[in-house]
Amino acid sequence: MQHSDNGGVAVPIVSACPEEGRRMLALTFDDGPSPNTAAVLDVLEAYGGRGTFFVLGESIERDPQHAELLRRAAAAGHEVGNHTYSHPHLGELDETALRTELDRTTALIEQHTGGPPQTVRCPYGDDEERVSRVVAGTTMAAVIHWSVDPEDWSDPAPEEITERVLSEAAPGAIVVMHDGEGRANTAQALATLVPELLRRGFELVTVSELLSQPFPTGGGRTRLG
Repeated sequence: MQHSDNGGVAVPIVSACPEEGRRMLALTFDDGPSPNTAAVLDVLEAYGGRGTFFVLGESIERDPQHAELLRRAAAAGHEVGNHTYSHPHLGELDETALRTELDRTTALIEQHTGGPPQTVRCPYGDDEERVSRVVAGTTMAAVIHWSVDPEDWSDPAPEEITERVLSEAAPGAIVVMHDGEGRANTAQALATLVPELLRRGFELVTVSELLSQPFPTGGGRTRLG
């Protein structure tokens, strides 16, 4: 990942992109790839939706099948974003260690998908302001937060995950979910959630597609730089 001296200019930190017109919504999945990623991809493929997978470099390297799932996601038109290498609390790292976490994963994403990531998500949503400065001048154009969190990391039942997302879904929303190890309930929830979102008129897009729409004044979590 090439870094440039940007004079402190930072990329946006975005939690939602509300805009008039198209009812677009971004489903995002953290902590993969893992065996649960396959089930997520199956549902999205069945209904024609696109998602964004914020992947861990450590997970990519753990198993050749994980790398194959990453390639499958990219080939199907889903977005692959950077979620660091080992999922640390970024605030505990100095800048050299932070850059290493990001650079290692960017290299792996590019190796397996043919292109570098355009977006980054911080583990736990931590230290986003510093990351927004660190990635400025790289291919990553935004730090992605979220506006809908069903807390699937706490392993609620699939029906509860579905209800939590549906109760907060809105045009321009970014939904954070997880497809890492131990997240089978999330994959099961999607079988109900995705068709219901489509029935309600939502278009399931990647976060970069969402960001490509007009960004209204005051939209998103914050806009730096």
